[in-house]
Parts: sequence; C-alpha cells; structure tokens
Amino acid sequence: MTAKDRYKAGHADLVYWLRSRGEILKRSGSEWEWKHQDERVTVRHNVWFDQYTQEGGDAVKFLQYFYGTWAVPFPNWMMCRSTSVLPGR
Repeated sequence: MTAKDRYKAGHADLVYWLRSRGEILKRSGSEWEWKHQDERVTVRHNVWFDQYTQEGGDAVKFLQYFYGTWAVPFPNWMMCRSTSVLPGR
C-alpha cells in the first residue's frame, strides 16, 4: 500500500462501512455509537474511539484493531470513499 493509498483508506467513511456489513449504529449527537462485544465505540466519519480501552484512530487503524492487522484487504471503495455522511444515514 502506497502512502497515497494509506491516506485514502484512512479517510474512508466508517459509518458507511459498518452499515454495509450489517452492523447497527445508534446516533448520539454528531457521532454514532457502535456496540462491539461489551464495548462502546464512537464513530464520526473516518475517526473512531473505543470508550473502554481508550483507543482510537482512523479507518485503517479501525480495521487493524477490530479485524486484525493487515489481514483484512481494503476494498476498492474504501480507497476512494469520501468521509461525507451519506444521505439518509
């Protein structure tokens, strides 16, 4: 992955990605909450924060943290997906 690819992937919309996988998110002000096991993870566009472990970061770090280092290939849409919130989401 080039630095440019890493930058694009890091700015992918996590709310869109999680919903595309069937995950349920709850609106909380300007952020979204995602329940992962017994932890509460807040998400705003491409940035996340795990309230329990006090860990957070961008979309790339999210995939590394929750799905295991680079084991998850980055889909093409993630490389170019903007961080704007989709209409109706």
